[in-house]
Amino acid sequence: MTSEAELVNQMTAQLDANVSAIKMAQAIVALDIDRLKQASTTASNPTMAELVKKAEQNLADLKASLNSFKTHNR
Repeated sequence: MTSEAELVNQMTAQLDANVSAIKMAQAIVALDIDRLKQASTTASNPTMAELVKKAEQNLADLKASLNSFKTHNR
């Protein structure tokens, strides 16, 4: 049988892996947002620019939430 400490360590490792995956996804989304921002500027499309702003805010909120989670769980 696995000791309780080993189980906690295993669960912590899984959580850390999930957090790392989320951070990688955030980086990819940030790059996509940057590309969309460039495209909206080039096309002079105010609707697209507004969507980019909203996506940037959503990404910032997600990052803040993840950072808060990490702070509370360390």
